[in-house]
Amino acid sequence: MKIKAYYLSLLKDTPKSGFWDYAFVDMMLEGLVEKVEVDTIPIDDVAIVIIPGRSHAGKETAVNQEIQKINKCVLFIMGDEESIFDLDQIKHKNIKIWVQNPSPKLDSEYRRIGCGYPPKIREITESPEKTIDWFFSGQMTHSRRYYCVNQLRKLDNGYMLTSDHFTGGLSQDEYYQKMLSAKVVPCPSGPVTPDTFRLFEALELGCVPIADNETRTNDWSGFWEWLFDGPVPFPCINDYDDLPGYIDDCVKQYPALNNECQSWWLRKQSDYKRQIMKDADIQPESITAIVTVSVIPSHPQTDILEETINSIRHHLPSSEIIIMFDGVRTEQKELEANYNEHIRRVLNKCRFWGNVRPYICKEHLHQSGMIKKIIDDIQTPLLMFIEQDTPVVIDEKIDFSFIEKSILDGQSNLIRLHHEGVIPEEHLHLMLGALNDKLMKTIQWSSRPHVASVAFYRRIMDTYFSANSNCFTEDLLHGKVQDSFQKDGMLGWEQWKIHIYTPDKKNIKRSYHLDGRNGGKKYEKNQVF
Repeated sequence: MKIKAYYLSLLKDTPKSGFWDYAFVDMMLEGLVEKVEVDTIPIDDVAIVIIPGRSHAGKETAVNQEIQKINKCVLFIMGDEESIFDLDQIKHKNIKIWVQNPSPKLDSEYRRIGCGYPPKIREITESPEKTIDWFFSGQMTHSRRYYCVNQLRKLDNGYMLTSDHFTGGLSQDEYYQKMLSAKVVPCPSGPVTPDTFRLFEALELGCVPIADNETRTNDWSGFWEWLFDGPVPFPCINDYDDLPGYIDDCVKQYPALNNECQSWWLRKQSDYKRQIMKDADIQPESITAIVTVSVIPSHPQTDILEETINSIRHHLPSSEIIIMFDGVRTEQKELEANYNEHIRRVLNKCRFWGNVRPYICKEHLHQSGMIKKIIDDIQTPLLMFIEQDTPVVIDEKIDFSFIEKSILDGQSNLIRLHHEGVIPEEHLHLMLGALNDKLMKTIQWSSRPHVASVAFYRRIMDTYFSANSNCFTEDLLHGKVQDSFQKDGMLGWEQWKIHIYTPDKKNIKRSYHLDGRNGGKKYEKNQVF
């Protein structure tokens, strides 16, 4: 049963939900909670409560009384840019408070999020080529915007439209279509803090935002690092005389810098979601899928990776997916431009696949290096390893509950999803007999799709791969598994406990190969184990 998210308003003339600045939190809660609009909260054990802070200033005592009905409360104070809702009056024995539009002077002890983006942006699904260098459309309300616009007037290959009131320029559809076509989006501050819808819209649509470090009255240097609790990949500006240089520098790095910003933003949203789940005692799925991506001839096309991701989502609709984009090896530099464009297109699709954490490696790390890079980021007890061109089948049942239980109970460390209907005769000597009706013991390691214990994976990565390893995992491990069995028999196999999923003896095929390399070179001699 899903926990409740109570959208609360104590005022008759104030809506309970539907505000522009609610869209970001709504998206993070999607699929996790049951949304309920209330004017009074029922008694509950664990729940999330969301209120519009600005309109409830002066109602703090009443809000506090309402949340006492919940044993463990996660409270979101939304849309209070001026910080007029008095959080000091909120007292609860077991509460986590999230503040939107926070102030470093007042809200450092709370969890914090920016204003996010309006709901309309989720309707933007395309990812056209970015044909202009920069884009700005907005109202002229304070000096920081005038400084910004004065510099933009000096520049070519951009688009600018100013207005004298909120939403007074382009329609939302026109606004987002223009932003989609831009590489860089200057983001002068909001009226109170540097926070602004524009920055989050730019990140969501694959642009590089140039964030403001100041408002018309204050220097807020360090605000963005504080808001996001760590370094940010986009530039932050104090003096708008420097804006042309910032834009030129960002454009020269297109699309690599755009990809870095959008992948960071997707991970940041994942971080928020993870934290909300932890605060609200929402248990994640047991399996995280990790998908390795590297340069192949078909890039920038995305159809191969899409087929693989869609096959994962068919069986694991809400599990987290970590996509690892490897760096480009020296021998394939001529393919780098197409690969970067492929990444750009995929990152846009990640917005709709849901619950995806992408990582872009700046250097070529290979499978072993990428796994080492992300293994400590996996939050679940199990992982499913899949290469970009090896989907799992969707026309046959895969009993993931059985697979999960078999590993979590300790019967197996790794269960392979076989890529052929039967075990080939030449591989029968690598089979050690059935564990039960659905599992065959094997000493054959394969990097085709498999589910494994994260603890097991961490052990083999630490034991068999050097700190600077750069190789296909299968090329090393297939020999290690067989060596263990040859030396110590079944006790050697017990160190690995590898099985093949065999639910139907007539057809055990549960994965297949799209041959992304298309017969291309494997570079086997260049591997470092």
